[in-house]
Amino acid sequence: MPAAAFWTAGHLLRRRADDVPARTMDSLASCSRRSPPFLEIRHFVTTATLQPLPSLAELGMQVLVGLAWRSGSSACVGAQQPVHGVAALIMPQLTLLGSCFGLLIEENP
Repeated sequence: MPAAAFWTAGHLLRRRADDVPARTMDSLASCSRRSPPFLEIRHFVTTATLQPLPSLAELGMQVLVGLAWRSGSSACVGAQQPVHGVAALIMPQLTLLGSCFGLLIEENP
């Protein structure tokens, strides 16, 4: 519901002008649409949501979701909406950091 509300607000604001408020609503729609899988993994693996560090299983699942999200959003890099293009460029970097530092260094069994 939040993603649909933000998308509708962005669409209505874009009718007026393609400015900062419209792009802000687009970015909030993008974030609220893509964050639930990561939060669901956190909820599934741990019983305490405020646990400070992720476990090896949780970090591995989050890296896999990040890779799957990146493979599905490869067409967004050259899209008309720069918010989705920037998100498609940032997500692989975060996934690489999670896999290199999290899986290989921090949680390596």
